[in-house]
Amino acid sequence: MKSITLALLVALFVSCAANVISLQDSAAINFVAADTCKAQCTIPKYDANFEHCDWYETQLDWLPTAYVKSAKCACLLKGLEARASPTASCVRNNLIASHKTVPDSLKQEMRDMKKKHCGSLMCSVTYLAWVEKHFIPLAYDVHVDAYKNCCCARKPAPLIYWRMLMLNYKGITPCSWIVKAIQLKGKCGCQNW
Repeated sequence: MKSITLALLVALFVSCAANVISLQDSAAINFVAADTCKAQCTIPKYDANFEHCDWYETQLDWLPTAYVKSAKCACLLKGLEARASPTASCVRNNLIASHKTVPDSLKQEMRDMKKKHCGSLMCSVTYLAWVEKHFIPLAYDVHVDAYKNCCCARKPAPLIYWRMLMLNYKGITPCSWIVKAIQLKGKCGCQNW
């Protein structure tokens, strides 16, 4: 059963990765002008501190492993010149602050589900379905709020991409791909990122 589940997950991942690559040419659909921050919006000031990106790894007991690996890549934005821009720093700080406000009851439920349904190689389909239903919408909403609070003219990538990142359980997706996906489908649209 595990080999069938793994084969299905690998096939889904490959299919989703191909979808991301094929969507590269349509990355500008439904977006506003190239790099225009939201009008009449003041970007809150934050230091460009990348050390706090390690915070995600300190939360592995409750956060989904695939989310942690992808979130750290996104937090660091390695390879982007604008990664230290006021907007990127604002989004980074807003996201971590919001994650810290997740209710303890949900954190405990997530710990219990992870402990019960995840092994060293992968998590069960039950866990992935639970995370998709209970955590991914919350994580997505936190990102929408951070983009809004930080004057982004665009929104995070559509929910389908958030579901796909759950397949990055062992961190097999290189950080450069995560950053490229953000540039293609979840770019802020302000200050060159």
